[in-house]
Amino acid sequence: MRKNIKSLIGKNFKKGIIVGVCASTLFLVGCVEGNKESLDKHKRDNVEDTSEKEKEKDDLKEVLISEDEKRESDKRTLSSASEIINESLNEIKAISRDNTSGKLEDIEFELSSVMEKENKRLENLVEKIYDEDLLSTFKEYIRGNELRAKYYKGRSENYMEVMDYGSEADEIISISICKMVDEYGLVINEENMDFYEDCREKVAYLDKKDNYKKIAKELISKGEFKVELEEDEVIKSGFGEDKEVFKYSKVVENTSGINLDYIAFSINGKLENGKIEEFPSVLIGFNSGKSDEIKFYTTNKYESMEVEVEWVSFN
Repeated sequence: MRKNIKSLIGKNFKKGIIVGVCASTLFLVGCVEGNKESLDKHKRDNVEDTSEKEKEKDDLKEVLISEDEKRESDKRTLSSASEIINESLNEIKAISRDNTSGKLEDIEFELSSVMEKENKRLENLVEKIYDEDLLSTFKEYIRGNELRAKYYKGRSENYMEVMDYGSEADEIISISICKMVDEYGLVINEENMDFYEDCREKVAYLDKKDNYKKIAKELISKGEFKVELEEDEVIKSGFGEDKEVFKYSKVVENTSGINLDYIAFSINGKLENGKIEEFPSVLIGFNSGKSDEIKFYTTNKYESMEVEVEWVSFN
């Protein structure tokens, strides 16, 4: 009996030691693991801090160095653009000189092809430009080429649909070329300087155009229209039978001191119901000191008349 009790106590004692040892071991392992995790986290934090500091140093280094590099890169890009643009100008001259078919549509198709090819090459340079203002100007030049190509392609078949593309393209190309040459150093070769000079003249015109349009509007708006019944049967026949036809007319004089070669404008008459009727007209060779008559025919009378000038050319 006593032996059995000792045996039992011995077993339990051993178990207690084992259990105690296991518990202590687990505790120690837990402490070690906890310390290890804390140490690893500390190491990671140090690595992240170091990485962030290195990144900040790299960013600062890029800011300090890259401005000069960006300018140099833009110069190289403009040099490539200069080469592309001059090559296209040479091709355009060759097309105009060498085409023997005599067909305008053949020439225009070739011209549009040159501009499309030029644009594809220029578009490859867009992503290389850092200066935002230069980038915007560069993209505008490409857009001008796109409009010019559309104009050449469609002029023979549907002139009315594409007629505005031509003048808009001229304005965009002229402004962007002059800006890239004058402000950023784009090079136009000597044999193509006539193109650059044309662009400069266009820009000078555009600078004055808005002011000259105002002058033209003031000249045309002066004086009242004389309204009288039209008696000419040929003119009246164009309005149908038994209708009164009115002739509106007035004489305008160019007292501005500026020679206005061509003015495209419209007289807008307002009816009692608020509707507006437009009467397009032009004045050609409206030089300083010259007088000219404006007239149109209608079956209506108007509450008021206004002038809208759409285009002015001058010398």
